[in-house]
Amino acid sequence: MKFLFLCHNHPGYGTFFRAFQLGRHLVRSGHRVVLMLVSRERSWRWRRYGREGVWIVECPNFQPFIPDKEDGWGPLDILLRCAYGLAHGFDAVVGFGHKPDIAIPALLLRYLKRVPFIADLCGLWGDGGIFSVRGILGHGRRGGALDRFAVRAETFLERAVVRLADGVTVICTRLEKMARERRAARGRVLLLRSGCDIEGIRPMDAAAARRALGLPGGTILEYMGNYLQEALLLSRAFERLAPLLDDARLLIVGPRLTDIPEAEASRLGAGLRHLRALSLRMGGRVIWAGRRRYDEIPVFLAAADLLLLPMEESELERGRWPNKVCDYLAAGRPIAATDVGDVGAAVREKECGIVSMPDAEDYCRAVMAALSDRALLDRLGANARRLAEGEMSWGSIASRFLDFVLELRRAGA
Repeated sequence: MKFLFLCHNHPGYGTFFRAFQLGRHLVRSGHRVVLMLVSRERSWRWRRYGREGVWIVECPNFQPFIPDKEDGWGPLDILLRCAYGLAHGFDAVVGFGHKPDIAIPALLLRYLKRVPFIADLCGLWGDGGIFSVRGILGHGRRGGALDRFAVRAETFLERAVVRLADGVTVICTRLEKMARERRAARGRVLLLRSGCDIEGIRPMDAAAARRALGLPGGTILEYMGNYLQEALLLSRAFERLAPLLDDARLLIVGPRLTDIPEAEASRLGAGLRHLRALSLRMGGRVIWAGRRRYDEIPVFLAAADLLLLPMEESELERGRWPNKVCDYLAAGRPIAATDVGDVGAAVREKECGIVSMPDAEDYCRAVMAALSDRALLDRLGANARRLAEGEMSWGSIASRFLDFVLELRRAGA
């Protein structure tokens, strides 16, 4: 089969990882995959290249009215995707989200060329989701008439792709429930969490990893993320934990907020402002590694005693299965999660970490209790890797996805 994958992110960000990993494992099974993304650098030209058997097409990021180039409103991007899809033969189109550069070409192919359309829901954007937090038009224009129109348009698209797709895959049970309530794809809904890259990320010796990175001894608590959604609870919990554990350091693998001038701090969310202030106050106890290439991630994960995922209780967080969960599992390190959505339930059920209530005090207590029992941490880490190599491997996830697509085709979708 030949698949067209549509994604609104830049390479190396967001749903790119879900789309690419699924695509490369389908290629290993003998299928062909074209993955269309948004270029980080190119505003007017497109680029095409192969990576591990997946053909990647980076579309122009020209987007005159919306500042975030990953929000999928680029006119050249949308036109190129429509033209590419119509000019080539595909057996199925998979849209990773609902953005205009996903929904428009996917529905066009479905109705004009009868190509089955699978909508993949990876997060909640509309009611109570990401747009309710940040809008679309960015700082200074959020909440205005144009911003409200754009939010309504994307909320409409989010609901439309669920109803109009031939099949729907969802990343968590909250989105599964939402899809079924909206009568998605005549009930053809599959819970399909992201998998673990057990080849790219392998367990390593912690002492060797710290030497390689020049990190100090003591206790290292690590958080990883491109967007730092959990910054508020993370910073509040470490603020409470630091006085109780003198050798504890917080290692953040993600964008460096300490480089942001004071004048720009007001543009950050409350969580990022709090994390930035904590970092400035604590100096060397908060270590910023910056954004790192994917091939550097394993050594950073290996250096940690405990990998942190402090999600807050909200509709937005309940509708997520963060990519970092799978990287944490593959690294074979224990996870400290909060009891929010599918993440807390999975960590508890599979005994691959500790779970607390989603507040700073309880999270701090749970982390302190876990750090006092090294044998427990070793056992939880081993369970994490075992889970990554089993039902959560990308090979297993891709096999389930392919069975779902073949079932749709047999049903005449």
